Amino acid sequence: MTFAVASTRWFNEVGGKRARSTEVERYLAWLQPKIGRKTLIKDISDNTVTQIVTLREADGVKPATINRTVLEPLRAILYRARDLWGQNVQKIQWKLHRKAEPAERV
Repeated sequence: MTFAVASTRWFNEVGGKRARSTEVERYLAWLQPKIGRKTLIKDISDNTVTQIVTLREADGVKPATINRTVLEPLRAILYRARDLWGQNVQKIQWKLHRKAEPAERV
């Protein structure tokens, strides 16, 4: 299964039903060319995630934005592919990629 097929299927099953589905669609539109539409999801590795996060950081966005626009959707797609669609997915150390966010202001 390619990343384009997986991300589109995930959007149709889950992401499109969220309150902010247009934002989710935009995140996926950014992710697809960066990862590669024809990249097999079994080939997405820690190295791939590191490269994607580095590209997003180069856009000058905050750590919370990286977590929500790159890591969370990508993790959700890969977990669904593994758990529900029977796809082989590499083990990714998500905690190592997650960016520290400032404490919430009270």
